Amino acid sequence: MKDFFSKLYITIDLRLKKKKISSYSFFLSKKGIDYCLKKFKEETIEFVDSVKSKEKNSRIIYEAADMLYHFFLILVKKKIKYSLLLKEMKRRTRFSGLEEKQLRKIIVKKNY
Repeated sequence: MKDFFSKLYITIDLRLKKKKISSYSFFLSKKGIDYCLKKFKEETIEFVDSVKSKEKNSRIIYEAADMLYHFFLILVKKKIKYSLLLKEMKRRTRFSGLEEKQLRKIIVKKNY
């Protein structure tokens, strides 16, 4: 059985491919990547604000869910496969966060 985020990715992808008019995902996608990024930024700010203002956990969870939905929408829109995101996350578990940060500097310099 696929995990929830994989299912979410697939659902968003299908709604964009089918151009489902009643779909919020399709509505956002039609407005373009800049609009999707703007929505993601707004949701991220709302999440951060809910944490900083010591909102109830239910509000923080609500804002986190909004943020994650918009995050996945952008991945789908950019045609970044969910499996590649997981592969990168798994790669990072082989190092401590500090080691990974040092490696990232090397990788970024090498690739750009």
